[in-house]
Amino acid sequence: MGQPNGLLRIPRHILGLILDEFCHHHVHGLEEAFRSEPDEPGAWQLREQKRLSATESIPTLAILCRTSKTIAEHATWRLYHTIPASRMQKSWPLLARTLLSRPDLAALVKSTSLVDLFVPRGLPVFPPEVVAYWAAQFARLPSFEPGRFDFDKPLAVEDLANRDSENQAAVSASTMCSLLPSLETLEVTNNSFSESCPCFMLQKPGSLPALRSLQIAHWDTEFGFDITEVVGILDAAPRLKHLRMIQAGYGGLYDVDDDELDSNKAPSLCLKNILRLDMLCCTMTARELGRILRMCPNVHEVYYFCGGPCYGDEQFGPLEATSAVLRNGHNVEKVDIDLCNWEDMEEFEESDMRWGEAVLAARGIACRFR
Repeated sequence: MGQPNGLLRIPRHILGLILDEFCHHHVHGLEEAFRSEPDEPGAWQLREQKRLSATESIPTLAILCRTSKTIAEHATWRLYHTIPASRMQKSWPLLARTLLSRPDLAALVKSTSLVDLFVPRGLPVFPPEVVAYWAAQFARLPSFEPGRFDFDKPLAVEDLANRDSENQAAVSASTMCSLLPSLETLEVTNNSFSESCPCFMLQKPGSLPALRSLQIAHWDTEFGFDITEVVGILDAAPRLKHLRMIQAGYGGLYDVDDDELDSNKAPSLCLKNILRLDMLCCTMTARELGRILRMCPNVHEVYYFCGGPCYGDEQFGPLEATSAVLRNGHNVEKVDIDLCNWEDMEEFEESDMRWGEAVLAARGIACRFR
């Protein structure tokens, strides 16, 4: 490496401040991924536009890592701290190969976005090391039940590198996630949630001990995803504090017996450490809402943004939501529920909203209905 003497003469803390100017793409929690008000229409669609301009400094950081050992010590962790969706999509097979050979670099990754990780166009050869890693993991997986829908295809060892496989995006997301044990913030967007190819099939209980903030999204407005389909990632993160779900429900995709949603039945999945719960672009019944609240018994803040009739045909109203929070949200301190997108289907009474706010306020719960 060449020795850029001018930079090496700069005190280390000053050098760190200079390199920090190339790190505006870093993410330290979901709060930074969205506006402060998560229920603002279009807030989540705008996040990547803001981040995209910040990622332009990443190639500069990569160059600085090759200038000298001293600068590399300061720049390398800044380069790997946050891997944004735009760069992950373009080069995830090559990144996976690097992380397999350099676990020390994998440990530096604290935040990433796994958004529809298809095989990149123009990739001449899929790295054989990554294929071998997936094949070894696949051999240890249990056999999954056939899916209930015609579009569910059985999981296969060829799925990782097969651009035409319907399971490829789910397999690649789980593979990449398994290589990043130090993640603190993770965003996942996938269209292939199914029984025959469970998302996060490689994640083991407790395998993501540092994960504090998790966002799971689904782009399909017809189906969305059921929270029971992502148990793998939830079990892997025992210290998860902030859970954000976009187009999710409980029992929304598959048929669920009434007994499974009964308010007196304890949930099979319990996320005791969740303190904040965001449900965006969702439609669900009050029973589903109650079930999710019981699943997070210690949640303090609940944000709900109704997706509108194109996301589902059932939506609780302010009176039902008030009852669900009182019966199931035993530690809830703040509730923010936006039902504006449902006005075309059913106009909720303003008096019901104000009544719900007053009832919850009397129980010490700050509440806002819209």
